[in-house]
Amino acid sequence: MRLPLELFAQLFDAVYRLIAHDERPWSVSLLNGRRVLLADATSFSMPDTPALRKHFSYPAGQRDGIGFPVGKSPRRLDWASCWE
Repeated sequence: MRLPLELFAQLFDAVYRLIAHDERPWSVSLLNGRRVLLADATSFSMPDTPALRKHFSYPAGQRDGIGFPVGKSPRRLDWASCWE
């Protein structure tokens, strides 16, 4: 059974809410007095279905009907969490 796309949207929203409202005391994990955040992103291809094609579209320069839709997943990582 395939997981519904809506489930992933809800999971991403929940993770964002946790990250955006993180209230840990950062003073113990600062680098030269500053909080360090890293940004990263990845992309992934998926089956070429009409619903996915409409939501994610093809990569730039790709002709319609050839290839697969591509999703992108950005993330923010706190440097301090790398050392916990």
